[in-house]
Amino acid sequence: MANHHFLTFTDPHDYRSRLRGADQEVMILARGDYRAELTHLEFDNLLVQRSRQTLPHVATAGAHPGLTTIVMLSDAHQPEIRVNGIAAGYGDVLVLGAGAEHHHRAGEDSRWGSTTMPTARFEAAAHALLGREMPPPPTTRMVTPDPMALGRLRSLQEKAVTLAAAQGGMHANVAAALRNALAETMVACLASDRQGAASIRLDGRSAAAVRRFMQLVEQDLGRPLFMIELCEELGVAGRTLRQYCLGHLGMSPNRYLWLRRMNLARRALARGAGGTTVTQVANEYGFGELGRFAVRYRQLFGETPSATLRRSATVPVMARGSPGNLSRPVLAEVIRTAPGHDVCC
Repeated sequence: MANHHFLTFTDPHDYRSRLRGADQEVMILARGDYRAELTHLEFDNLLVQRSRQTLPHVATAGAHPGLTTIVMLSDAHQPEIRVNGIAAGYGDVLVLGAGAEHHHRAGEDSRWGSTTMPTARFEAAAHALLGREMPPPPTTRMVTPDPMALGRLRSLQEKAVTLAAAQGGMHANVAAALRNALAETMVACLASDRQGAASIRLDGRSAAAVRRFMQLVEQDLGRPLFMIELCEELGVAGRTLRQYCLGHLGMSPNRYLWLRRMNLARRALARGAGGTTVTQVANEYGFGELGRFAVRYRQLFGETPSATLRRSATVPVMARGSPGNLSRPVLAEVIRTAPGHDVCC
């Protein structure tokens, strides 16, 4: 059998809480109404996800140990994304290393699809199909599969989601056929990598420094961080850190720190309980000048802080199905022993 869920969100925090396969944090970079769509399609030992987000964003993701995931763009006409500072296009595939972390920057209306299997199952399938061992890479890599194999994987994902969403769901025999075809094509994509041993590693010095920078920001959200402290902690000169952040994140370290605080303030206002005030939230996230905070907030998000606060009691998380009771037959044994419970690309 296959379980299918289609969810829509207006809050990036709610969106990331429903992703599977890797823990992820999303930070919005531009004004506008945020909307995300997420599809889960679960088989006995295979998970397909498809996603669409409407606003430019930066995201960090850490893959769960014990899982092998490949991620690709879903729309040939969307702009490239940058993964650990490297451009990834429609013909590329991101292979998440078990337990590895990466960050990416995506533009407006970004779409991706992924296929996830327990690593032990993937290795067994690869050995059965190829007659040899083909373990997934230990670190996150970008590979370029044979276009026919990649096209088939996209086509199978589309067919599986369409059949699962149809009235009456998917027949068990059809689900079994699609599950095996998806697993076979996933193996074929990695086996046909045109770059081979030269596939692009995404764990170089600059990526490691930016990843550590982002981790430091997440560890200490409650106090202002300063460049001197960050550079001392990272062991990287300020000029070098700035070059790394511009290449990977498209912005300076100071800009990233400011955007992170603004996004956190927006989340606090959007979830404000009775008695919450704009002044309290502004002060909590280090914005001492209330008037300047309000002006910059509106420039970034397209509305005043007070408007966000007024909507806090009515912003819905729209979903079709029962997102609060999503079954997890897929990968359940692996995920039970993995840290956290959220996943993504």
